[in-house]
Amino acid sequence: MVGATNDQSMQDMPKNGWSLVALICLVNLLSNSAYSSIAPFYPNEAVSKGVDPSMLGFVFSCYSLAMFIFSPFYKSMLDKWGSKPVLILGLITQGVSMVVFGLFDYLESPAWYLGTSMFCRFLQGFGNGCLNSGTSNLMMNAFPAKKLGKLNGLLQTSVGLGMMFGPIMGSLLFKLGGFQLPFYTVGGMLLLLAVLIACIVKDNLGQGPAGQSNS
Repeated sequence: MVGATNDQSMQDMPKNGWSLVALICLVNLLSNSAYSSIAPFYPNEAVSKGVDPSMLGFVFSCYSLAMFIFSPFYKSMLDKWGSKPVLILGLITQGVSMVVFGLFDYLESPAWYLGTSMFCRFLQGFGNGCLNSGTSNLMMNAFPAKKLGKLNGLLQTSVGLGMMFGPIMGSLLFKLGGFQLPFYTVGGMLLLLAVLIACIVKDNLGQGPAGQSNS
């Protein structure tokens, strides 16, 4: 009976379903690592550039501010474009803004350093909102409803692992290569994931009534 149950479980999954789950979880893990990776070293670097320590909270809060501002628009983006384009947009936005953030090491003006840091964190927040909305929508529409509870658990686990892994990765990369390496590494991986999503995920995947597989 156990074997029959497992066979039925596999049949309920769309073709290449577990590969898609792994890819979605990787997107969430890496995007949330990008969010938390700067925490160990950015404050000291910003202060060394002359930024007032009292302003650092605004830099970090710009991420959540962007998600709050754009949250009403994510659904319309998904309805108009579908999950795949929104995912790619989020990965490109977050990846490019991470790479650009690494260039701030060359800035000498405290005002420019602070302003561009806030702007890039704002863009990263928008990108992460795209990713959160896109992965959830893709999961709901690409997999059968009875699988969503377990799959959503995997999704949330990957988010938590990303938040936990980010500061560790940021610290190690900063120690190995200084300020720029964490941003270039994480940004590059996010852009690589955008290419993988573009090549692997079907264009119509993630569209249709929630909880119904359209593989």
